Amino acid sequence: MKMRILVIVLALGIALLLGACGAETTPAPTNTPEPTATPTPTALSGTPAPGGVEIAMGLVNKPTGQSVAMVNGVPIASDFYMGELERQLISITGQYAVDWNDTANQAYTIQVEQQVFQQLVNLELARQLAAVEGIKVSEEALNIEVEATRTSILSSGTYTDWDNFLAVNKITEEYFRSRISDSLLVDEMIKRHGGPTTAEQVHAQHILVADEETAKKVLAELQAGKTFEDLAKEYSTDTGSKDSGGDLGWFPRGAMVEAFENAAFSQEIGIVGQPVQSDYGYHIIKVLGKETRPLEGDLLTQVQEQAFNTWFVEQRDKAVIEDILKLGQ
Repeated sequence: MKMRILVIVLALGIALLLGACGAETTPAPTNTPEPTATPTPTALSGTPAPGGVEIAMGLVNKPTGQSVAMVNGVPIASDFYMGELERQLISITGQYAVDWNDTANQAYTIQVEQQVFQQLVNLELARQLAAVEGIKVSEEALNIEVEATRTSILSSGTYTDWDNFLAVNKITEEYFRSRISDSLLVDEMIKRHGGPTTAEQVHAQHILVADEETAKKVLAELQAGKTFEDLAKEYSTDTGSKDSGGDLGWFPRGAMVEAFENAAFSQEIGIVGQPVQSDYGYHIIKVLGKETRPLEGDLLTQVQEQAFNTWFVEQRDKAVIEDILKLGQ
């Protein structure tokens, strides 16, 4: 089952409840953790407190009118916004054991409000763009995804039954289906605006070390006859590739840090280049192949989502968006 909700779409509701709101995995030449799409909770601290969500909801800015925003003349209802805000806070409180009595944590409520507001604006715009293009989700596709998601939720063991899931997260069956429909709608838009499914790619190995002195030592040992694979296992600090001899597999442009990528795409096949410095250290790179190849798995997802995000931002810049709630002002 696939539950891919982009940052620009509603990273609330079902996506959060399934813990699927983080960023997609981005291939990188090191094992340095990638940032998540919703970083706010990681900064929160404390132990859970009774009525934590109620405390947080008491701190947020309350809409004074019927709408919090207008997107190309279409209103986003205040009641819908407040419901989404509460569901976001429920997820954060439960997942991160947040104590909203802690004043340090309370300072983050405005960030959650702003995140929810922007996501609802983006979701409304995404729906409008899909309607213009005639994109619709069939009942058959929706039913299949709904049942797959329901099965995944119940098999997690977190909830006693389906009614318990709905009650704990304060959602209805209709709301649940609507969020799944939004996810499928965006999937279809990604297919249309996600760019090509093939790209020029490089197959490379690397050995990552901390300093230039070590890099020169590794090069000297290579020249003395030791194999690249053995030296990667001995010296490389990239735990994700060292045990496979530094093999990073095939990757397109945009998948690696810039300095590494520029070197890999410019080097000749079979040649070990001079050490390349990046924020992670010094890379010794050997290119094994270059060709245009289909994008697959995480790489396809990454490239298509980047292209879609670029397209969506352009559409948002053209949209007429009125901020009625005016958070942070």
